[in-house]
Amino acid sequence: MTFEAIRKPAAWKIWLMTIRPKALTQPFVPVYAATLLAFSSLQTINWILAGFSLLVAILVQHGSHLINDAIDFKRGADTPTRLGPIRPLQKGLLTFQEVYMGGLVCLLLALVAGIPLIQAGGLPVAGALVASVAMAYLYTGGPYPLAYSGLSDLFVFLFYGWCCTTSVYYVQTLRLDPSVFLLSTQLGLLATVMLVVVNLRDVKDDTKINKRTLVVRIGPTWAKVELTCLALLPFALSPIWWWLGYTEAALLPLISLPLALKLVIDIYRHEPGTLYNRFMELSGLLHLSFALLLSIGFVIK
Repeated sequence: MTFEAIRKPAAWKIWLMTIRPKALTQPFVPVYAATLLAFSSLQTINWILAGFSLLVAILVQHGSHLINDAIDFKRGADTPTRLGPIRPLQKGLLTFQEVYMGGLVCLLLALVAGIPLIQAGGLPVAGALVASVAMAYLYTGGPYPLAYSGLSDLFVFLFYGWCCTTSVYYVQTLRLDPSVFLLSTQLGLLATVMLVVVNLRDVKDDTKINKRTLVVRIGPTWAKVELTCLALLPFALSPIWWWLGYTEAALLPLISLPLALKLVIDIYRHEPGTLYNRFMELSGLLHLSFALLLSIGFVIK
């Protein structure tokens, strides 16, 4: 047995390394916020359905990440010199086939975990679930991967915004109204900010392998304009909550505005590089804090 084999971590530790803890706010936020918005209307929560909603969101996200890691590695995008965190596949701890199949298993489990949600919400929820799983695979899989054609920003906005948020709300209430569409839009915009930061960080490597993200297509300068709009538009939309009768929800998210301004200023001050890993953390904090403050406004309405 070689020294490298002796030092290789246990299988469960290796798979644990594939989880991106800092990105888990993305699936948590829409489930949490939509559930509390439903509570503000119903004064009750079906915690079992909320739990399955969160599980499905996490499985879809993780499945998409694993397939993305596998295909990016195969195409030469994820090398040991990449600016982002090193993945087990890059270290040789897992093979392409293992990571790729792991992603497919997660997406299959998401469909299974979604059965209680389909039973509660019917065909609309079934359609949203199947569409989410399909988009998660097509993010980097299939003949026309979204991430390689500049459509990944749209996918993130639709999944973490409209699709996930409205589905969670519908499962709890069996209806849709203007409030959930406003919530979906705000959360989708902020979730997309995280992706733009990552794509800005990786713009040089993505250009080399012809990964035509939106940042590659429009260039870093216009991508920074896009990020500015994505980060600030949710705050511009907040007064609509006042019109919908949620006064506190209109005001409380403003507490997180300094985070958005700091992120925008930092992005303009620094060229893409490893420092953008910190900006990604800041964008995740902005996404989470905005949603938490907004959700508190729903509860104390």
